[in-house]
Amino acid sequence: MLADFFKIKTGDILLFGITNEALGKHKFIVYLAKDNKLHVNAEFKKNKNDIYSCCKYYDRELCGSLEEYLKLTVLEIEEKAYGAFMDGAR
Repeated sequence: MLADFFKIKTGDILLFGITNEALGKHKFIVYLAKDNKLHVNAEFKKNKNDIYSCCKYYDRELCGSLEEYLKLTVLEIEEKAYGAFMDGAR
């Protein structure tokens, strides 16, 4: 359903990634949400004009600020992305 998706601008995306092989190689993005927290989303597609549609069921808060984000390890980000994927897969 269309209501299950929200849009974000490319400029709000900080990271495009793929989880490691042990976590199943799932694509994800890290982006700045409207509440100024960082979120991770594991179900998205690029639309026209540098806008991405993201499924709300595959979305999780990653951390509360850019400062916190910069302290995260790659593994911590990938584990949160895997969790977002599993949330949506349920």
